[in-house]
Amino acid sequence: MKAKTGRVLLIEDNQGDARLLAEVLKDVPGQPFELVHADLVSSALERLNNEHFEAILLDLSLPDGQGFGVLRRLLDVAPSIPVLVLTGLKDEQMALNALSAGAQDYLVKGSHDGDFIARAIRYAIQRKELLERTRALREIDQAITSTLDIHEIFAALLDKTGALFPFSAACVQKINPDNGALESVALNRMHEKDLQTYDWNGLSDAARTDTPIVLAPSTSGAGTGAWDAVAVFPLKLKERIWGYLCFLSKKEREFSAEELDFLSALAAQVAVAIHNAELYAGTVALAEDLRRSNKVKDDFLSIMSHELRTPLNIVMNCAEIVRTGIVGEINSEQADILDRLMTQAKNQLTLVNGILHATRMETEQLVASLEEVDLREFLENLKSDYAISFSNNNVELRWDHATELPPARLDRDKLRHILENLINNAIKFTEAGSIMVSARLVEGSAHLSKAGNHNRWLELAVSDTGVGMPAESLALIFEKFCQLDATSTRLHGGVGIGLYLVKRFATALGGDVTVESQIGKGSTFTVTIPFIPAGFVAIQDSNTEDLQADFNLVSSRPERPSRHRSSGTR
Repeated sequence: MKAKTGRVLLIEDNQGDARLLAEVLKDVPGQPFELVHADLVSSALERLNNEHFEAILLDLSLPDGQGFGVLRRLLDVAPSIPVLVLTGLKDEQMALNALSAGAQDYLVKGSHDGDFIARAIRYAIQRKELLERTRALREIDQAITSTLDIHEIFAALLDKTGALFPFSAACVQKINPDNGALESVALNRMHEKDLQTYDWNGLSDAARTDTPIVLAPSTSGAGTGAWDAVAVFPLKLKERIWGYLCFLSKKEREFSAEELDFLSALAAQVAVAIHNAELYAGTVALAEDLRRSNKVKDDFLSIMSHELRTPLNIVMNCAEIVRTGIVGEINSEQADILDRLMTQAKNQLTLVNGILHATRMETEQLVASLEEVDLREFLENLKSDYAISFSNNNVELRWDHATELPPARLDRDKLRHILENLINNAIKFTEAGSIMVSARLVEGSAHLSKAGNHNRWLELAVSDTGVGMPAESLALIFEKFCQLDATSTRLHGGVGIGLYLVKRFATALGGDVTVESQIGKGSTFTVTIPFIPAGFVAIQDSNTEDLQADFNLVSSRPERPSRHRSSGTR
């Protein structure tokens, strides 16, 4: 390969000065500069648009341009080429002004020999290259880290490097993980067919040594677009070679050590960006898989819940008909069997309804349906229902609520669902002892809304003397389908949906649920919701949307009574 020649554009209207400078540089031993002369700014700009130069020597006094305005015009056209001002005026202030305007150096005609001028040109080129590469690395880093799309990363990379190395083409080749073949994923200033003129067997050396290599000139396809210089940089992700970043030139040139270091640093940046993009793509794919699987699960549960409710209702209705003797007299043993059948069918229907509620919550907004409820009557009705359905000589179900509980504005169905789930849960885990259901109004912090001052809360608690729970489990029990004992031999049935519904319904009512529990001593679940007096709402506009807005403001999660303590965060 021939020695590298640096082309320098001299912009000088004085022919004598131009010849003298050419002679001075010609006498420099081993100095490979080719001086190209232009006597006008216009002709210099034309050359810069069509040719490549390593540096520019500029006289500030020209027929078609004067002073630093000429310098700025050149920098606008060729910002990456260093400009050295060459003038006959020795002026320290002007030299400083030239450097401030973007010149790399300021030389006085006739004051320096050829060695000095050649050295100044070399240093200017190196300083400009270092500055441009530092800036390019920063811009490339910003470009490739601003996106997680791998195609955008390559587009930004090749666009920036193409401006930095205008003499080169570039490509990114990926190793197919299935067969090891190379696949072009990005090209710049070249076509796919251009890669066929080069023998890429040398890439194995780069993969084996994990270092950049410069391949020998291609001999295949000589004269038809063969590459005379190719530099290959492995793109290493963790412990594997993902592919290669390749720079190719059809001009005879050498990649300097500085260029190889710069491109190696660039390849390392690109490898990190590819790794991040792959992690992101994997996360997106995983999230989509989870979304699809959750949708399939929810659709399945919803369909099955609907389909199971119909036969369960039929079983319960038929059992009730037989039990009442409408189709014939039954004895006491048959009545007991029918009672157990109806109890289990009712439990099964409760599970199905719970699953249906839970699946609907995933796709529908959960809102409170407000109505006026007589709390004392509400609790007495619930107490009567359990007096009929609950029978266990070892467990006493007790009720503790003030007879003067005032009417309230709340969601009757959700409140009943909360209490039934908590009571049924207590019954399930209490083999002997007692279960206490209590209700009372407690004072809390005043909360100001457009509806007025509200500082009272309705507190509902269900306590039992059952098996209790370990402290480390309390943060999990309100999760959907949570089972503290998930073994096939567990003593208690259920699908882990009841407490999840309690939590969601309590939140919809503007309150919260907490739990305190000890192994072997039992558990206490406490639901606290804002108390909205029925009489207060009655004086408001009866428009449903206004009433709902009043409720939303009142239930915007004010501070609950300070005496409450939660053993776990829900």
